Amino acid sequence: MAARATLAVASFVLFAAVWLLLDSGTVDGFVAQAAGASEGDGTALRGVRRLTGSGDSGTTQIRERNSLGPLASAVWQLIYGAIYFFVIVKNYPELQGGPTEKAKETQSKNELMAFFTCENSFVINLTSCCCPAGRAAHTYDKVGLLPYWPGLCLSAFFPCCTLLYMNACTDLNEKLGGEKRSIPMAVICSCLFPCCVIAQDAQALDDCTGVAVGLCGVEQGDGNSEDSE
Repeated sequence: MAARATLAVASFVLFAAVWLLLDSGTVDGFVAQAAGASEGDGTALRGVRRLTGSGDSGTTQIRERNSLGPLASAVWQLIYGAIYFFVIVKNYPELQGGPTEKAKETQSKNELMAFFTCENSFVINLTSCCCPAGRAAHTYDKVGLLPYWPGLCLSAFFPCCTLLYMNACTDLNEKLGGEKRSIPMAVICSCLFPCCVIAQDAQALDDCTGVAVGLCGVEQGDGNSEDSE
C-alpha cells in the first residue's frame, strides 16, 4: 500500500509539473510580468519586451488568449464526450436494482484518498481527470437521473455547479450505495477536488453493474450485480 501511495503521489507531482510548464497562461503571464518589470530598465530583458510587443499590447493579447481557455476546454470536453459516448456509453448497461455491497464500500471511502492511492481503476481515474464531463455524464445517464447529452453539456460548461447539484440535490449517491451530501460538503468537494468525486461515483457504478470501463470498450468486471438489494 505504501508503494502504491508513493507511486500515486509521484505521478500526481509529475502531472502537475508538466501541466504548469505547458499551461500557456502561466508561461505567458510570467513573460508579461518580466517585461513589465523591465519597463524602466533600458538594458534588461530587451528580448522579452520584443516578444510581448510595445506598451500593453502584449499583455492585452495574452489576456485575450487566456479568456478563450475555459471555452476551448469546454469544446474539447464536448468533442471527447461525443467519442466517449459511441465507444463506451452506448455499450454500458443501465443500472438495475439497488447498490451492491462492493459499491457501498466504495462510497464509504474518502474519495480523495481513494483517488491518490489508486483504489479506483486506472481507466476511471484517467478519464475522470482528463475528460470529467463525459465521465460524469456517463454516471448520471446510467443511474437514470440525467440523459447523457444534457449531462455532457452541463458538465462541460458548468462543471462544478452540475456536480454540486447532482451530489447534494438528487439521490445519485443513494443509488450508488452512499449518502446524499450536505450542501456545504458538496460545495467543498465539487470545487476543490471534482475529479475525485467523479471517479468515486464511476467506480461505484461499475461495482453495481458488474462491468468495467476499459480504454477502448466495456469489459466484464469482477463485481456481481446480483447481490444488490
